[in-house]
Amino acid sequence: MTDKRDSLIKADSKREILQSLESHMSKTYEKIKKSGQYEYRKNLVKTYLIESNYPAISDYYSDFLKNVNTNGKKTLKMEINKIDEAFYSVILTKKENHAVFYLDSMNPRFWILHTKSSVKDTDYLLNSMIQPIMSRLDNLWIDRNMLNQIRFNHADYLRSIGVQYRFGDVFPTDDVGETFTMRAHGAPSAEFLNLIEKFPELSKFFSISSVGFKKVDKENEIPAVAIEDINYIGKFTVKGTSFYQHSEVVEDIQTNYERILRNIENEFNLSYTGTKENISIHGSPACIDLKRKIEDIDTFVKIVFSSKDPFRLSGYSKKLDSGTTLVSGLDLHNGDDFNLEITPFWMRMYLPEDACGNTIMRFICNIQRYYDANASLEGFEEIKNGSAFKPHETDEPVDRFMSREANT
Repeated sequence: MTDKRDSLIKADSKREILQSLESHMSKTYEKIKKSGQYEYRKNLVKTYLIESNYPAISDYYSDFLKNVNTNGKKTLKMEINKIDEAFYSVILTKKENHAVFYLDSMNPRFWILHTKSSVKDTDYLLNSMIQPIMSRLDNLWIDRNMLNQIRFNHADYLRSIGVQYRFGDVFPTDDVGETFTMRAHGAPSAEFLNLIEKFPELSKFFSISSVGFKKVDKENEIPAVAIEDINYIGKFTVKGTSFYQHSEVVEDIQTNYERILRNIENEFNLSYTGTKENISIHGSPACIDLKRKIEDIDTFVKIVFSSKDPFRLSGYSKKLDSGTTLVSGLDLHNGDDFNLEITPFWMRMYLPEDACGNTIMRFICNIQRYYDANASLEGFEEIKNGSAFKPHETDEPVDRFMSREANT
């Protein structure tokens, strides 16, 4: 199928594909610098990071997509062609939407998809891949702290900060002030961010959704430039002269995110050994501190565990006492079960052995965006460095609600 907005790059190697994308980047960048506007039908280069539980894109197609298209009503068509080792062209089509991606799956846990197709098509089609139940694909979920850290690590010049606090989109409210969207541009962005964070009445709405910055390598005679805009689900929109600079940013963020994910899975996932009378536990619950009190836990549970976006969780709840509710939950992106203990001021998530740590990443990121912008995962800095907690081991009898058996 041929699309007027984009077609396959004619190339025989990954190197040639990336050179073509760099050429497209540079031409778009020069046009913007000269005229101050985008050239008609010249889309910006975009990169998406996706967390995957498949060894390769072909396994996703054969294991999941093929069955969905056979049994489902909505058909997502996919054409895959291998270009290089772990590097593919992927053409997606659904209804009137069509896009060409170049997928790097050298790290099978995280797929990197580059494209110059229309953002309207690419966002819609990738969402169609990720959202179905048990797709075993997920977005990255880059929370407020991580987005802040990205700008410190990579920005030579901060260009913009996006904020989206959307309580009213998920939770019922009559207060128009419960949704807040803002984008600050230019040099004062960082100072504005620091100013807002000092005022509690403002910071509670300050859920950072994107950061934009300029990264410059001045070692060459002609400086290599990448102008990035990165959002909370791992989407990169880039202009500039150097795809290499852009790739460095993407790969560093992927590496850092994977390290955090692995640390969560090592530190928090609970495993048990021993007898029914004496159980030895390895791991700890993930503790989430809330600044916004949960006034109505029943309503909170009903909304969060509704099987809908953005949380993509299902579950059953049980009151432990007047202020504590336990939910036996199910993550719909891969079928992992977990337990969540909820009180008005904090929550504790118990992940079983081998569960995906992205359940925690998605949960805390969306709590910040839709409920409490100042919610935090306890010990986040230590989690990043892999030293959050020592394995918790005890021979004491364990409440069955803390074990995997509680989900059956």
